[in-house]
Amino acid sequence: MPYYSREQLDQTNLHFIIGSNRSGTTLLTTILNAHPQVFATPEMRFVMALHNPYSYKNKLSPRIATDIRQYVTLLFNSENTNEQINAWRKLISFDEQVLLNFDLTSLDDFDYASISKLLLLNLRVSNKDTSHVKTIVDKNPNYIFYVKQLIRLYPTAKFLVAIRDYRAVLLSTKQSGHKKGELLKNMFRWKWENQEIWKLHQQFPNKLLLIPYEQLSTSPKVVINNVCNFIGIEFDENMLQHNKKIQDASETKNIQQTHPKNSI
Repeated sequence: MPYYSREQLDQTNLHFIIGSNRSGTTLLTTILNAHPQVFATPEMRFVMALHNPYSYKNKLSPRIATDIRQYVTLLFNSENTNEQINAWRKLISFDEQVLLNFDLTSLDDFDYASISKLLLLNLRVSNKDTSHVKTIVDKNPNYIFYVKQLIRLYPTAKFLVAIRDYRAVLLSTKQSGHKKGELLKNMFRWKWENQEIWKLHQQFPNKLLLIPYEQLSTSPKVVINNVCNFIGIEFDENMLQHNKKIQDASETKNIQQTHPKNSI
């Protein structure tokens, strides 16, 4: 059923994946989705998209149904020439009954925090069964700048923070075909985002777990165990099946150059 009870939603934990670009947020999402009781959601930005008009109200206005429909329609049906966005759209679907035609008779059962969980749970991602999910991990890298608002909305939420050496980020960005101007822009963004991450980590040390890409690459089981302990889930061996995806294109290329097939 697409409409979960308020009790079910209140018992479903919500945490977040944040971090700068090309630092491993997508990899963390993939690893967590291998866990049968965890749903790591794609970048939909549901929680913050409607945060300002609704999060501070004791009773939700019926207008929220229209705003949800318009937001989802904009995300999925607007014309876009960006190949990455169009590819992203093909991987995600959703329950139209909830996201496009919200039942206003059930609106009194929700507050903003619980309705945001409901929207996330009604997303559909390829090869992911959400019927046994007890924990949602919402991936939105730019939520770096909304951590305080999210903590107010979800006091028990924790944040998995993907970080990476700026030189590796630069190399990864360069190999993706970005021009010099884009490289400089991304470097300034990396600095800005990581300065904010360190400020937040000092302010909320028990809320943020820093996950260096390099450690996830060399010691995946140790890091994944730390992640599980931090957000309060049981470690599942299936989560390790994705550790080979940690190596990015540049690292794979270097290995191939060092150990060509005909030399083995």
